Parts: sequence; C-alpha cells; structure tokens
Amino acid sequence: MTWGQLFEMVWADSTAEERAALLDPGCRWLAEKFTDGAWNYVWQLLWAHEPGRKVLRDLGLQWVLENPEHMGWGFVWQGLLLKGGFDDPDLAEAGLAGIIHGPESPAEIPIWEHVEMLVPRSRFLDAIVRKMARMHYLKTAVSFFVARAGEQSPVAAARQAFEQTMAEPRWVWLWYELLESGASDLELLDLGRQWLDGREDRTEWTHVWRRLIDADYECDDLLLVGQQWLDGRDDRPDWAYVWRWLIDADYQRRDLLHLGWQWLNEREDRPEWAYIWERLMDAGYEHEDLLPIGRQWLGGREDRPDWAYIWEYLLDANYEREDLLPLGRQWLGGREDRQEWPFVWEYLMRYTSSPGPNLIAAAGSWLTEHADHPIASRVAWRLSNSSSTNTR
Repeated sequence: MTWGQLFEMVWADSTAEERAALLDPGCRWLAEKFTDGAWNYVWQLLWAHEPGRKVLRDLGLQWVLENPEHMGWGFVWQGLLLKGGFDDPDLAEAGLAGIIHGPESPAEIPIWEHVEMLVPRSRFLDAIVRKMARMHYLKTAVSFFVARAGEQSPVAAARQAFEQTMAEPRWVWLWYELLESGASDLELLDLGRQWLDGREDRTEWTHVWRRLIDADYECDDLLLVGQQWLDGRDDRPDWAYVWRWLIDADYQRRDLLHLGWQWLNEREDRPEWAYIWERLMDAGYEHEDLLPIGRQWLGGREDRPDWAYIWEYLLDANYEREDLLPLGRQWLGGREDRQEWPFVWEYLMRYTSSPGPNLIAAAGSWLTEHADHPIASRVAWRLSNSSSTNTR
C-alpha cells in the first residue's frame, strides 16, 4: 500500500481537527510525489477541506499543466475552476491541453463547455479538432463541433488543425463522420483529396478514394489515381474492389479487364478470386478461357463460401452441365448447415429434368432443421410443386 492510499484511509476516519493537522503533511507529499497514482485523490481531499488554499491551488495548477493525459485530470482542473479559476489564464491553457491530450471519456463534453468560456473561439475549435482526430467515439463530439462552428464551414473553422492532424490514425473516421453529419462542403472534400496523397498503403485509402468519387469530386483525376494505385498492390485485399469500381465506371475498360485476367493466375486461393472471375464473365471477357478455368477452380474448394456461386454461374452458362449436376448433388451431402445449401438445391431442381426421390427427400430433411432460413418458404413451395407433379 502506498503512502497516498494510506493517507486516504486515515483521512476517511479522521475528525475535523485531525484533518486540519493532516493538511501540511499532505501538501508536502503532493509537492514531492507528482507521479504517484493517488496524487489526484489526495489533492481532491485536501482541496475539498480547504478550497482556495494557495499552496494547493499552485500544486493543482502545476499538476494539470504537466499531466493532461492523466485519467484524473478533469477532477483536479474542474476543482480549480469552480473555486475561483475562471479568470486564470494558466488554467485556460491547461484546459486546452487537457482537451487535446486527455483520455477519451463520455464525461469530457462538460469540460469542453467550461473551456469554451475561457478561451477565444478559434483556439477552442482548433483544440477540439486535434482531440477528435484521435477519438474512437465521434458522433457526439462531431455534433458538438459542428454546432460551435455555426454558419462557418467546419474546415474553415479550424483548417490548420485538420491539416496538421492528418497523420493521426482516427483522422479518416473524423472526416467520415463530418460527411455523415451533412457538413460535406467542398473544403471537406478537398481535405479528403489531400489526405490521399502519400497514404496509398493505408487500409482506409480505398474507402476515402471511393467516397470522393461517390461525391462526384474530381472524378477524372481520381479514376486515374485509382488506376495508378492498382500497380504493385495486387496482393492487397482491396485491390479487387478498386479494380471493379474502375470497371463499373467504364474507365480504361479493355486494359483493366486484361489486368483482371492476369490477376487470376496463381491466386486461386485468394478470397477475391471468384469475385474477379465473375466480373470478367459479366463483362463478356474471354469466356472460352474463363469457363474452363472456373470449372477447374471448383475442384478441392467445396468448403469455400463462393464455391456455390461459381458452380451456379457455370450452370447458367450451360457449361458441362452433365458433369456439374452430379457435383452439386455430392456437395449437398453433409453441408446442410451451410447458408448456400438451399440455393444449390434450387439449382439442381431447376436444371435436372427428373430430380428423383433422393433430392426431394434431402429438401424435406433440410426444412425440418432449417425452417427459419430466409428462403425456407421458397424451398417448401418448390418441394410442394415437385411432389404434386410426381403425384400426377
């Protein structure tokens, strides 16, 4: 047990007279133990007993100036403020530092409101932005900031802070939240475009890039930027999505389709493989080569969630149906709990001229255990129709 913790226990059991005798030793300890974990608790006890005492005020002010990241910072700072600190410029500066560097907490908004009364509006908004660029829970903070910006653009209200905090890990989420709040003016989009440069390897890059395109912001430039981004990043999980967005935008379509075709080679086990193969098929690119590649891909990948989609696509393309239908029947066995099961069964029913009792019985068993599946009613309807047809 530390001295500070012991002091708290003794204080709790002391009379008023005994507490008066504890003030001086408590102040001496505070002056010597600024880094002790119990510091703010001891200070609060003494300050509550004798608020306004100069030595405690000086120690408290020094501590809040030096410890803005401490979890107990807000208690000491507010204690000083509420006991005559509203006209103290040092306390105002400590308040700004506490906003910027303090730990994220649901209780910090009241502190922000106090600081707002002590400092110029521009410095206050600057501090809020610097804090938000590090925050995880942004919705309340962004609403607070936008309200304080008033009719002024949020970016114009604290441009320097926005530009200087771009390297912070949560900056992008602040930018997103501002867009979601309805503050999507041109200056905010300009900031997003600025953020892209030099951060191509950040995981959020593709999301910011796409959001700017969705906002119809400098699309010609951004499409070129997206195409350049693809180069050398073939093994990034988001490569496939940028590639597909560019295809959908009909940008350099022929070149990009060929790039997708090249990407398929030796990446068969990547989660995105089926996604790119399917998009190439949809675009009508090299079907004669893609169909056998898709058929070959099915082998040994029956437990991949995208197996069913490739299998279904090949059936719709009327490619080797005589081989693919038995493959689908085999796939059903032992995979009744897979979400794709009823879709594979439906395709077998669609393309099999005579389903046979085993396929009908499999659906009946499946329905018994999966009545809550999203398409259970559709399977039941199809099963009922098949039974009626067989009866007739």
